[in-house]
Amino acid sequence: MTKNRKLIEAIKNCRNMWKWLKENPTKDKNDWPELSKFNNYILNHCFACDYAFSITNDSNTMCKECFLKDTWKQLDTDNVLDNVNKFMCECISYSPYHRWEFVRNLLEKVSIKSNKNLIYKMLLKEKSYYASEIEAGCNILLQKYK
Repeated sequence: MTKNRKLIEAIKNCRNMWKWLKENPTKDKNDWPELSKFNNYILNHCFACDYAFSITNDSNTMCKECFLKDTWKQLDTDNVLDNVNKFMCECISYSPYHRWEFVRNLLEKVSIKSNKNLIYKMLLKEKSYYASEIEAGCNILLQKYK
């Protein structure tokens, strides 16, 4: 498979996973039903990481090959990324993924017995929103490679 074809496949898989996560905010990346097609293993449960590592074979430099990193800036309407330490991988700084992960951790830590609780519903909506931002980033990239 050519590098470009492999990249497009990774972007499509990424988009499909995040679309599903947007529609299933109570679920996690490792719950994605399609994961079994990949022997239940994608590096960091992330197609961008998996693709980047396949290019560099180096976990210390792979973030430079992340196909999502440039879309974070396009989606960053509040200019948060302007203040991020540029030496950090953007997904672990303040990207839509980081925000999604933060909300996911909040949902785990907050013991809410009823999913009818307003705070719980707000967190799920927020989690879904960040998943939709990542899906949008993938769509931007797919338009570029058409």
